[in-house]
Amino acid sequence: MSLDKPFHIVGLFLLLVVVALIHPIAGASAGSDNKKVLVLVDDHTTTKTHSTFLDTIKRKGYDVTVSLATSDEVQLQDVETWLFDKLVVLGGQSKYGPGITARKQLEFFEAGHDLYVAVTPSAGSSTRALLGRLGADIEDSGSTVVDHFKYNAKIDEGGHTAVLTSIDDTLSGTFTPSTEQHDIICPRSIGFSISPEAYMTMGVLHGSPTAYSAQKDSTAAGTGKTALGGYNLKLAALVQGRNNARAAVLGSLDMLSNSLIKSSKGNAGFAIDSLSWVFQERHVLHASAIRHRLVDGPWNPPLYRIKDDVEVFVDIEECNSSRCQPFDGKDVQVEFVMLDPYIRKTLTHLGNGTFTAQVKVPDVYGVFKWVIDYKRPGYSWIYESETVPVRPFRHYEYSRFLSQAFPYYGSVMAMVVGFLFTGAFFLYST
Repeated sequence: MSLDKPFHIVGLFLLLVVVALIHPIAGASAGSDNKKVLVLVDDHTTTKTHSTFLDTIKRKGYDVTVSLATSDEVQLQDVETWLFDKLVVLGGQSKYGPGITARKQLEFFEAGHDLYVAVTPSAGSSTRALLGRLGADIEDSGSTVVDHFKYNAKIDEGGHTAVLTSIDDTLSGTFTPSTEQHDIICPRSIGFSISPEAYMTMGVLHGSPTAYSAQKDSTAAGTGKTALGGYNLKLAALVQGRNNARAAVLGSLDMLSNSLIKSSKGNAGFAIDSLSWVFQERHVLHASAIRHRLVDGPWNPPLYRIKDDVEVFVDIEECNSSRCQPFDGKDVQVEFVMLDPYIRKTLTHLGNGTFTAQVKVPDVYGVFKWVIDYKRPGYSWIYESETVPVRPFRHYEYSRFLSQAFPYYGSVMAMVVGFLFTGAFFLYST
């Protein structure tokens, strides 16, 4: 036993060394759960005038890094590793540093990360190109949204540029009721339009019927160059990417300032709700794999036969602020597809987030797919598919007698009866 004791001591020492080496790695991995947000500003003054907005991000539990947009030291990506989870751009008029270019920001979004951009009328060409790729066509540099009838007189500086707007009705439910009930002030904002091809970009704030976009030197009478007006003039938009990454485009940086967030319930609510939506804290849908079977049969059979009666099921839940509950949608549809949909049917909600539909397999055999492709404005997108072959009837599965063939059956029987009658006549007649 005395000879084994030194070996026990050495083994214990090696174990302690291994634990000491692994512990920092485990700690670093645990710390990575705290999402990192990079905030880019044109100058350090923005961190003071928009400190309330930045504090809102911090209160959500994010690790916030604030940097000048022109910095040469900040990097979004290290080799193939993204160093941040979210990106917030406040201003957008400066030329970006080499590690945070507009192209790199677009790659960041396409990699599945979220992007929040609030610009000024002096937004630079790089920012304009970035927003253009997101579906927002920004007006000419120096343009300002003007509304001579619907504006906030208390903070307006005489040019009627402190326009008032509200949440678009098509996105009702995306924001909290208190935000939807109050007007939102958008001072010194630049308008934009949404490209018809950008079906993933949704206008959330737009101009009133009397609002228009004019050059900086426009007079109160509105004699400047007018490009956009009314409902087509967007002041803010939300983007739901095909990869379920999210982005927000705001035409007014001042609408997020400390003074407006503290004095306007609409602005305060919009700042919080828009951040929550972009940061995947509102209206996030999760779906289970598609389950299917013959009516009252075993789950997920390897194939179906034409004209089978089939049931399809899927579970969908909606998550808000890490709390998930069954989704109560009434417009979820399922398709049975082979190149084109042969069947499209609205799913019935059974409760507890379970949706179902009963369909009859079409009289066409081949390789089909069950597809749920749900794209509802304001919600994350759901795409689920399940491949299943469909075979024709085997020869012994057809009906023994076909109703369509009764005339032919009758003609055969008439011929048999005629043959027997004729034979009997010649055999037994004298």
